[in-house]
Amino acid sequence: MSSTPSSSRPKRPADSPDVKLSKSLSYILRHGAVKEKVPMRADGYICLKALKSHNKFRNAKNEDIARVVRENSKQRFTLTYKPDDPSVEQPEFTSASVLEDWFIRANQGHSLTTVEVELTPLLKTEDFPENVIHGTSRSAWEKIQASNALSKMNRNHIHMAPGKLGDEGVISGMRASSDVYIYIDYEKALADGIKFFKSTNGVILSPGNEKGEIPLEYVARTQILK
Repeated sequence: MSSTPSSSRPKRPADSPDVKLSKSLSYILRHGAVKEKVPMRADGYICLKALKSHNKFRNAKNEDIARVVRENSKQRFTLTYKPDDPSVEQPEFTSASVLEDWFIRANQGHSLTTVEVELTPLLKTEDFPENVIHGTSRSAWEKIQASNALSKMNRNHIHMAPGKLGDEGVISGMRASSDVYIYIDYEKALADGIKFFKSTNGVILSPGNEKGEIPLEYVARTQILK
């Protein structure tokens, strides 16, 4: 059987500058701050002055960062003026903004165990949306079935969406490529002591049980997309 030479395979389109910036922000704010020696607060915020001192961001203009934060379809980031003073009015972040007063963080998705982003606890069933769905691929679903549990893996939480992609208010919580929907029986899980939270961009998060897992006994049903 002949195979297509790698040189003739279609190349993946290069990322736009905004996508590259978004990926760099995700890496630093979710995973790489300690390794890259970028000072991060316990609540996940990094001062813009410190961020822009890093090689990855030295050429990023204020308006570039503001645009990527504002236009990110999954609302992954929060850009805040003086986060320690909740009473202060939030001005527009511009090219003239004083960097020492501005901070940025990822809203969820961290693997850094030292970070505790402010999340809303979901303490009773009335706090939940109608559906809580973990989206995954068919190959990953086979591994989940083999292990008999959803796992947070190297992240701090298991991620779930408050409905299907495309439903009103659902902007994040699963990859667009997900073709298996795992519906969580959050009422049963909550009754058995598994904790749930909601991020500022609407993602449902859970640290799982003591093993960092949500066992499949808490799955109400699955839906495999065609």
